[in-house]
Amino acid sequence: MRRKDEPKRDITATWALYEKCSDYIDMRGIRRKNEKCIDFVEGKQWSDDAPEGMPQPQLNILKPTVDFKVSTVLRSGMSINFSNMEYEDEEVGTFTSLIAEKLNDFCRKTWENNNMDAHLWELCRSACICGGSALYSYWDGEQIKTELKDNVEILVADEQQTDIQKQKFIIIPYRRMVSELREEAKRNGISADKCMDIVPDDEDLQRQLGDGKEEINYENEEDGKTLCLLFMWKKDGVVWFKKSTRYVEILKDTQSSQKEYPVAYLPWNKKKGSLRGKGDVEEWIP
Repeated sequence: MRRKDEPKRDITATWALYEKCSDYIDMRGIRRKNEKCIDFVEGKQWSDDAPEGMPQPQLNILKPTVDFKVSTVLRSGMSINFSNMEYEDEEVGTFTSLIAEKLNDFCRKTWENNNMDAHLWELCRSACICGGSALYSYWDGEQIKTELKDNVEILVADEQQTDIQKQKFIIIPYRRMVSELREEAKRNGISADKCMDIVPDDEDLQRQLGDGKEEINYENEEDGKTLCLLFMWKKDGVVWFKKSTRYVEILKDTQSSQKEYPVAYLPWNKKKGSLRGKGDVEEWIP
């Protein structure tokens, strides 16, 4: 939160779009519904204004039901498999078979390194509870890394467009240490003075789900956290991206070689005219 003696700074263009998208999510009550569904599955089935000292009996049938439905969906294991086409030329067929074998080996190692079986479980479980969830993949050196994103951690330009690859832009917010972001900004050529505008914030904490609303309060601001926004859009047939905090553009416009957004979004039950799906828990709560 801004201190009284803190100088006024101009927010980045990405932050302004993030505020618009987040306000729309809040206006529709998606975050509030997600919170309620998560609480009920975790056994928090009494409101804070329940009479103090009174027994609060509960029978949590939601958690085992969710786990059963998710296990049913993931009952059959998944894997990526490449195979060569039929070729009359034996030499070409042998070569393509070798390529397919190398690709299968790469995918198997990447799947294991990313612990994708666990990611898929959490993806489906989160979607069942909150209506939707997503996986975001990126290159880290020579390896592909994958992260799970909650329903409200994928912000888009058009909430009525159900095909995420047709979105004008996608914003992925995440919280990181101020010290890490300052170092990243320096590596990207941002001036030392401008890097100091990357400061801790707690204004966005109420938009975090679960226990993410409370963080350790460090005296040294470099040990604190702030919100970082990954902004992706398509131009000239490929994906571009940049990173920003509230006041600093950490990474300028950068062109990738990808033609599709590295985001896979799973709606549990599709809703007509909406990217966001509907989970099962919302109907079970009554």
